[in-house]
Amino acid sequence: MGLTEYPLFTLSWFKSLFYYHTVKLIQIKSFKLGLFHYTVTLLILLYIIAYSIVWEKGYQSYDQVTGSILTKVKGNSLVCPNFVCPNVSQGIVWDAIDIVQPSLEQSAIFLTTNFLITKKQSRGICSGTDSSELCKNNICPIASGLNSASGISLGQCSNITGYCLVNGWCPAENDTVVTNILYDLPETISIFIRADIEFLRFNQTFTNNADDNNRPIFTLKSILENSSADFLTDCAQFGCVLLGIIDWECDLDGSRVDSCLPTYEWSKLNTTSSTSIGFNYRYARYYSEFNEDYRDLYKVYGIRIVLTLSGKAGKFDFVTLVYNLGSGIALLTLANLVSDILIVYLVPNKRFYTQHKIKEITPEEESKQNEKTSLI
Repeated sequence: MGLTEYPLFTLSWFKSLFYYHTVKLIQIKSFKLGLFHYTVTLLILLYIIAYSIVWEKGYQSYDQVTGSILTKVKGNSLVCPNFVCPNVSQGIVWDAIDIVQPSLEQSAIFLTTNFLITKKQSRGICSGTDSSELCKNNICPIASGLNSASGISLGQCSNITGYCLVNGWCPAENDTVVTNILYDLPETISIFIRADIEFLRFNQTFTNNADDNNRPIFTLKSILENSSADFLTDCAQFGCVLLGIIDWECDLDGSRVDSCLPTYEWSKLNTTSSTSIGFNYRYARYYSEFNEDYRDLYKVYGIRIVLTLSGKAGKFDFVTLVYNLGSGIALLTLANLVSDILIVYLVPNKRFYTQHKIKEITPEEESKQNEKTSLI
């Protein structure tokens, strides 16, 4: 009997709230159907235990890595006239301090591979050097007072160079040809990369520099090889950008905490754009002579290595285990669902099974049952 059979808030209605309802259980004595049902159940149990709990470590809670990266560079390189140094004394030495500019970056490092120095620039009037400042028919294409590539245009042309005159730092930089390549850089440069990390949730700290016999020191040559980058083709003349990922995947249960060490992945991030390739920037060194201000302007190309931290740590957590077990056990209902679909819709005797599984009660049958009940 349903709740609608009794007037609301009557004693009978109140009693009906406490009636017990149960599902009718039908036993089908079919070996094939039983074998199918328990096979599906077994597969679900294997998925829950073997994959979800054991393989995917469903008994652990996780925390993401946080930390910092410190880098140090050692080595020297020679810049040789016409790329040939008959002996070491004829080359210009660039040491690690010269090569690494700026000296400190957050989670990154820049290594100079090619450079152009415009020495002893001073403020004044001189000829521009950019193609946009080239005069045509002795007419400067940039009006007086407007910005140009080399300074502020005077709107006049130089009779000597054929370029616009500008008010700026003179002599103007001419970067059409830059060939001061540090060819031996991959062979001579080594990089120390120290990563200090913490998993805040578990109050655990680690470093990749704990083992004195296995320092995190990488040669530039090995980094380029693991990045699939060729020094002369991809990086030497115009520079390039490399990505280094320090990945920590740690299991903090028991003795496995001692094996929490990172892996290193390297890749090349060069753009294929024809308007801006590689990596370069400018910086200046200022000085004074006889009360005059001067600067040496450096345009440097090089390898910029960007370093990032990634990874997570897992540790046993009872709540996580119970949650994943409960979610898995709920999947066991799929075995009943699949078996029901099979017998109701797919097997040859589906009508026979449906008649026994689904019982329809007509209003006439219900009224007869009510009459019998009233006699009790």
